[in-house]
Amino acid sequence: TGYRMHHDGEVDVRATYTILTITSLLNITTKDLTNGAAMYVSSCQTYEGGFGGEFMNEAHGGYTYCALGALVLLLQQPWVTKDN
Repeated sequence: TGYRMHHDGEVDVRATYTILTITSLLNITTKDLTNGAAMYVSSCQTYEGGFGGEFMNEAHGGYTYCALGALVLLLQQPWVTKDN
């Protein structure tokens, strides 16, 4: 599951990272919120190893930072494992 930065905006890893950061800081992260997020972020990885904003986009340093940060935050949740 990816998220939008604003109404009618694009869905990309920035929004996913932002939501996971805020909910983590407030300790309100839920299974429903994280459902599919790791798969979405992983799908944005390119053949170069970096991450694009969306699936099939060119890798970019800022998006890579957001994607890796989102994956770190997801792995801190007990219901998220490396296998899912």
